[in-house]
Amino acid sequence: MRKKTLALLVLNLLVFFIIGGYLREERRSRDKEKMDRELFAEAFADAHEIVISRGKTAPEKILLSRKENKWLLEAPLAWPANFFAARGILNGLQHIEATPLFLTEELLGEDGTLKDYGLDSPKLEIEVTSRKGTVQLRFGERTPDKLKIYALEPKNNKIYVVDNGLAEDLSQPLSSLMRLEFFDLQVNEIRSLSVRFNQGGTTSTTTISRVQPEGDSWKIVTPIETTANGHLVKGLINQLLSGQVTRFVMDPKQMDSISEKLTLPSVSLTLEGPLRSQTLVAGELIEQGEDKGLRYARLEGSPTVFATSDTLFQELRDAQRNLREKRFMRFARQEIDSIEISKGSRKISLHLLEQGEWRVFARMEDEEIAQFPADSKVIEDLLTTLAETEAENFVWDAPSESDLAKAGLLPADLTITLGSASGDDQILMLGESLGESEGMVYAKSRNEPFVYAISDALLEKISLKQLHYRKRLL
Repeated sequence: MRKKTLALLVLNLLVFFIIGGYLREERRSRDKEKMDRELFAEAFADAHEIVISRGKTAPEKILLSRKENKWLLEAPLAWPANFFAARGILNGLQHIEATPLFLTEELLGEDGTLKDYGLDSPKLEIEVTSRKGTVQLRFGERTPDKLKIYALEPKNNKIYVVDNGLAEDLSQPLSSLMRLEFFDLQVNEIRSLSVRFNQGGTTSTTTISRVQPEGDSWKIVTPIETTANGHLVKGLINQLLSGQVTRFVMDPKQMDSISEKLTLPSVSLTLEGPLRSQTLVAGELIEQGEDKGLRYARLEGSPTVFATSDTLFQELRDAQRNLREKRFMRFARQEIDSIEISKGSRKISLHLLEQGEWRVFARMEDEEIAQFPADSKVIEDLLTTLAETEAENFVWDAPSESDLAKAGLLPADLTITLGSASGDDQILMLGESLGESEGMVYAKSRNEPFVYAISDALLEKISLKQLHYRKRLL
């Protein structure tokens, strides 16, 4: 009986030691895995430099660095990194699932070789530098099930299996790692834009600036000074900021050749903010080859050359006219207190009295001045029409006296004066019909030198008959 009890006791102790050993080994294995995960997590958490080496026959080294929370491509080309591509690599690094297999010494001790796992001459390597130091990973062949890939961490000579996703992110084409948008500014920080075209030695420049640094009003500064359409200017700036690279020029010889030609660009576009500005220079339209229909361009201060769509530059070619404000009668309606319409010796006046009522003043047949209550709706319609009158065409920006006389504006055939208490009167001058354009008349604001062509539909709203403006009473 004692022998049986002793045997059971020994057996229990043996089982206890076996289970304890197994649990210790399992805990040790878990601790090792945890240490491996923490090794990569700590090293990749605050990465500020990533070097990717790939290829055997044509080795390629890519350098990414973080500056002011932005990732930049430093080599083989200098260019801002694609935000999504960089984020994908960082996420893959920070959440890497690396399962340790064995040390290289253990592999060699079992008559295995690094070649068995494609790690003797890896096609892909990554080196990540952070505050914790530098960590390397060398990628070999895929696992038999093709779901993971073998990787060697050379510092500790340990082999792991990791997910394919990270290796795929690191293997994407260089152009995929580069941001496609070439401008790096925000629409609200743009204070001015300037475009210069150079064709056959003839240079033309258009500059558009904000009226107030934080405002939405814009003006054309050169080649003439006039009001710009703020909505159209903002739309153009959004288009410019959305402009993208069609193809990066990777061949060094081709890049050097194009860069030399861009020292005398066909087009130069500058976007200026309060603290920084960016200038894009572009060459002539490409007429043959793989980039036919595009233009080669680069940013000043950057050696990287790329091809981009010509559509962007077509929008800029006649920016002075396309972005010009077509509504040239600019007034605050609530400040208007008089309207005077005259044609030759004929005249009719409309006045807003203190009681808020409009009155019509007209000279009667007996030469006496008579006044009548005016229809406020008719006057509001007239003011609305004047405010919404748009130039159909910009005829002359600096007309001569003979031009004004030809257009029937010296003297004006018809004059409309909008008076205000501030004394800032707006005077519209209407002239002859345009001979070649039916339904158009010459028009000019006396406050500006420009002559416009407008629709003659405005004339239907203007009358020199006092009955047209009088209030109808039943």
